Amino acid sequence: MLRSLVGSEMCIRDRIKVLHDVPDIDILSHLPEFLTGVFEMLSDKCDVNHKLADDVLKDIEEDLKMELSSGGVEQRTFFLPKLMAPLSQQLRSHVTFRRATALQWIADFIELSNETILFMVDQLLDAYLPAHSEEQTILEWAQHIDGLLKAIIKKATDSLDYPAIVKVLVGQIQHADMAQAASFQVSPWVTKVAVIKWIDRLFLKDQDAMREQSHLFFDVVVSSIASEHDEVAWCALQFLITMAKLCSDEFQTVLRAVVEAFRKNEGMLQRHGNGFIRHLGKMLGTEAVYRAFAEIVVSMDDIGFNQSFIQVINDLLLTATEFRNLQEILRQGLDNAHCRELFSALYSSWCYNAVASVSLCLLTSAYSHSSELLQKFGSIPMNVERLVQLDRLVLLLESPAFTFLRLQLLEPHKNPDLIKSLYGIMMLLPQTDAYNKLKGRLECLNILCLLPKAGPNSGGAQNKSGHGVDFGEMSAQFDRVQQRVTDALIGASSPRTGGTPRSPELTLSR
Repeated sequence: MLRSLVGSEMCIRDRIKVLHDVPDIDILSHLPEFLTGVFEMLSDKCDVNHKLADDVLKDIEEDLKMELSSGGVEQRTFFLPKLMAPLSQQLRSHVTFRRATALQWIADFIELSNETILFMVDQLLDAYLPAHSEEQTILEWAQHIDGLLKAIIKKATDSLDYPAIVKVLVGQIQHADMAQAASFQVSPWVTKVAVIKWIDRLFLKDQDAMREQSHLFFDVVVSSIASEHDEVAWCALQFLITMAKLCSDEFQTVLRAVVEAFRKNEGMLQRHGNGFIRHLGKMLGTEAVYRAFAEIVVSMDDIGFNQSFIQVINDLLLTATEFRNLQEILRQGLDNAHCRELFSALYSSWCYNAVASVSLCLLTSAYSHSSELLQKFGSIPMNVERLVQLDRLVLLLESPAFTFLRLQLLEPHKNPDLIKSLYGIMMLLPQTDAYNKLKGRLECLNILCLLPKAGPNSGGAQNKSGHGVDFGEMSAQFDRVQQRVTDALIGASSPRTGGTPRSPELTLSR
């Protein structure tokens, strides 16, 4: 109606004023019908018409706010939902000013209505969440609305319509990537971040109600931790941590979902492995996380992934400050019950990575078993990857994690199996920089002549059942797992029809 009146600068304002002043005409009841036309004038390139439309909208909004304030809850419940359709339409406009104005209207109505707006939270979210973009003005308004709604929900005593809200949130995150190139929303990942934060907030508000809807949102959030946008990935991880902390029975489910995401998404372990695992340990407890990881790895039949994953978490165990407490437990040695129990819990999964198994034994001072494992390397394929891992192990032996071990070299007669283990590592290495470092450390001690003759307590007997740990069974378990690894490596390296696989180059430190 009003769009046809653009030709006259004062006509619209005069007509609205006249209609508004007529007692028998409630112009605000017709607002949803002509609101779109007034908003469209904000796109007018004529400054005068643009200013006129802006003034008209401000007058209408003030009158509307006044009427809604005096009309009470029933009028708001009746009238506000009718405004969402035209406002939602403006939020999908290419014109920034139109979107900003529509967001301002929504923000004002939320502040005006306070808790009475809760009945239409799903409609509000569906309207304004897609407006999240990298445009600073729009993003500030959208985040302002986020803050207003979350504050109201936090203190609300009335129950929310969680099924309807979750349905909207899941729909938004699923369709964010489908935004058309021509749309104003050139960064759907911003909407994803906002949606996941909303799921997190609602879970904190009422975890029982949200868990009833978890079948709708859990997989969607898990898939987001593999996002190419770090903000989305980290936001999704933070929600999963919230879920695991608040619901102890979901702890294993959450960690399994994270490990599965690492396994299924190529490159994710290299891109996010260190950061994600460190944060999980910091927020959920390092020992609990590693015990869960160990159980999950053993239950997965993916040898290639298991090898890589164990390598990552083993490196973090030895180098990351977040896992220093685990180092301290394991360094106490197998005479300590806690160390012995933790070592046994981790060992089965560490078997998938032969070098990591040796490092775990060295960390727990299980030198007799580490020496035994190194003897088995003669029957294990020594590919480039395994040589690189041994190279890195030598570097780690020079780190603070193994200070205690280096000091034990001062008493070679008490630690003959430690000396054998280090010589075993050195003999497996090609003559690289790592080889020379280890050779130099051993030579400076001049200890070979001090090694005692093998006695009943120096090797075999201890391996059978030392410190209450059945190393005989562990050795057999190591053999079984490594045989599977060997079979898998042989199968992967078998020539395929159409060409001969090229041998990888040796790329060790020099």
